[in-house]
Amino acid sequence: MGNPFEELNEVFVNRDVLNEEYQPDEILEREEEKQAYAGALRPITKQNAPNNIFLYGKTGVGKTVVTKYMLRKLNEQLAAEEADEVTTIWQNCRSLTSSYQVAVGLVNQLRETGEQLPDTGLPSQTVYRSLYEELEAIGGTILIVLDEIDAIGSDDDLLYELPRARANGKLEGTRVGVIGISNDYRFREQLSPQVKDTLCEKEITFSPYDATELRTILTHRAERALVEDTYDAAVINQCAALAAKDSGSARQAIELLREGGDIATERDGVITEQIIAEAQKNIERGKIKDAIKDLTVHGKHALLALSQLTEDTGGDVRTKEVYQFYEYLCEYNGTDPLVSDRLRDQLDDLAMLGFASKYEHNEGRRGGRYNTYESNQAVGVVQDVLVDIELPDERYRQQTL
Repeated sequence: MGNPFEELNEVFVNRDVLNEEYQPDEILEREEEKQAYAGALRPITKQNAPNNIFLYGKTGVGKTVVTKYMLRKLNEQLAAEEADEVTTIWQNCRSLTSSYQVAVGLVNQLRETGEQLPDTGLPSQTVYRSLYEELEAIGGTILIVLDEIDAIGSDDDLLYELPRARANGKLEGTRVGVIGISNDYRFREQLSPQVKDTLCEKEITFSPYDATELRTILTHRAERALVEDTYDAAVINQCAALAAKDSGSARQAIELLREGGDIATERDGVITEQIIAEAQKNIERGKIKDAIKDLTVHGKHALLALSQLTEDTGGDVRTKEVYQFYEYLCEYNGTDPLVSDRLRDQLDDLAMLGFASKYEHNEGRRGGRYNTYESNQAVGVVQDVLVDIELPDERYRQQTL
């Protein structure tokens, strides 16, 4: 038996070019945004205090990649002028839900192997004081990039503190600028007026890419990532069209091409339109599985119960039927079930997230008003993800219910 790696039909010259973390040497289809960014950063090149910059737009439209590109070019310019470079501190706030957690994350990042602050328990001002001490130790001009800052919601204390730190005497020899990046257009409206005045000193909006722009980006990436003659313009157009129609996200378009390349490598080494269609289904299936994993324990039990009942009945079922099976599932797996009213909330959440469909019924005075639910996910898919929840076999289930 030969080496299985020798049997693959490689389509990639450099697969990393299609990875999310790849940093291109040039940024395409974002000239206006780059010019606006350059204008916002220009005071630093004149040895003046930095502006605070706020970027917003949907995920995958270039906010982060353009920021990294512009900061790299800024330091190249400063080096050419023999000026002090800017220190950049990058904090992704995706899993952080408060100003306190973001501040702790910044301090611990700056301390590296030093004494780390606890995630909870300290007064906020103690954490901020530690942050200012670490920033003063670095000195010069510092840009703090807070990516996905909308994760902190309305808790914007840190966004009030940082831009005012020098004016309030908390920083002396250090000039700090904040770059906030948000995937939520509405996040700006949640900010207090004082925070808006400083954090949104310079605003740059990133609109979704259209199909033509995505074709340009994909063609540039494909030429560097893929073996020539393993794809054609139709494949590029298809990836661009699918992403433009859905979200306008370059990340989505590039992911489609990468997944298509992976599938083609395992087959005859040619990326076709049929393979891209298959890649789209694979990606969507993977996102569904990730979303299921993120459900609460009771959300998982409710989804598994609803999915099994949907399969058994071939349609939608009433809340009381779901509750009966949900309660049994919880007890079978050693979990205390919620009361029926709280299960109804769980089912409504599943419908809101797209895992289920909700139907309202009104049968007048005789039948009253009630809701039914139908799972949009096959029970097999749900079971594949929820390996920590055991679904008993059909015979045992029927004897118990």
